[in-house]
Amino acid sequence: MLASPAAAPDCIEEVLSLLDQYKNYPGAASLAPLLAFSGGDRAEWRRALLSQPEGIDFYEVREKYCLLASYFDIPASALETELNYMRRTLESDCFD
Repeated sequence: MLASPAAAPDCIEEVLSLLDQYKNYPGAASLAPLLAFSGGDRAEWRRALLSQPEGIDFYEVREKYCLLASYFDIPASALETELNYMRRTLESDCFD
């Protein structure tokens, strides 16, 4: 996790409860209340989400994986193997 969830002060407890419920019991039954939640600044969050580009920027992903690899002492060879696999997967037509 890179950051803690943020929500309007008047609904943070409910949001955290819903997130905990999903974390503890992942599945459609616990996801539905999260998706249906409309309190606080959810509309603004939704607008920001929809304004993001649809594609995946491999170089940004690579940068984050390199940071994680250095933090967890993952060997460069293992990291490169994984990144090469990810790059080939993203470049292929299997998701189109």
